[in-house]
Amino acid sequence: MWKNRNLRSEINSPAMIDGYIYGCEGGPDTGFSSLRCLDVDTGELMWEEYLGRGVSISLIAADGKLIILEEDGTLHIAEATPSSYKEISGGNVLGGERKLERFWTPPVLYKGKVRWQRNIVRDFNVRPPTWGFAGSPVVEGDLLILNAGVSGLALNKRTGDKVWVSKPGIGGYATPVIYDHKGKRRVAIFGQKAIYGVEADTGREAWSYQWITSYDANAADPLVHENRVFISSNYGSGCALLDISNHKPKLIWKNNNINSHFSAFILSRDFKRSSGTFKELLDSPGFVRRDDILP
Repeated sequence: MWKNRNLRSEINSPAMIDGYIYGCEGGPDTGFSSLRCLDVDTGELMWEEYLGRGVSISLIAADGKLIILEEDGTLHIAEATPSSYKEISGGNVLGGERKLERFWTPPVLYKGKVRWQRNIVRDFNVRPPTWGFAGSPVVEGDLLILNAGVSGLALNKRTGDKVWVSKPGIGGYATPVIYDHKGKRRVAIFGQKAIYGVEADTGREAWSYQWITSYDANAADPLVHENRVFISSNYGSGCALLDISNHKPKLIWKNNNINSHFSAFILSRDFKRSSGTFKELLDSPGFVRRDDILP
């Protein structure tokens, strides 16, 4: 339909509301970030707003509003409107703790106000990976689950209190993935050097599979389907399909047909899409090229 350079997002995902795309222009490698609004039908740039000095911006949409969090802890709440950037309120949610400014959990809002805020490095003795915490928090019932610590961290979403925390250490960059196993909820955590399956309510480790990559860059969200999990990393690490039906995962196959740096995956009718390539999912020997299936 259209293609242009009006939104060059390095890391952050955009949001679409009422026919308009709101996203982050730039990122860490460019040294700046701004918020932009595009018309989804034409790609036309409606407006741009530079926000502070932060080079990474987290953006979510809720109730017709944009909730924007800069890496220095500055929170903005703005109207999602194509006419112009209209800020409703803003402020710093870190209380001036500048040395730990990049290592916090996203704030929880209630009626437009910050309800609670935690510094997970200070409060739970977890360490950020090289490029900071990157996985999105996931809500599961009353839990807010994060990829932090060796194999995850869970807080009460209403109070910010700790529910469970894994061993102190460094986690991965991927977002936790919730799945069902024999009637119980589990979480797949793609950590620094392994993928873990943990019980959602307790954090107890059910299984793990070692997956060591260059720069510890495990960033693509794992894909869980029935009793299998698909994982992939970049820098020649490739991809693998694991059987996670028991406490010890079994490698079904591993190859280099997909090396995903950030992008997650979509499974539909036993076909998986990542980075524009379609491949048929088989038990063995792995993916088979099928680029002619869809345009």
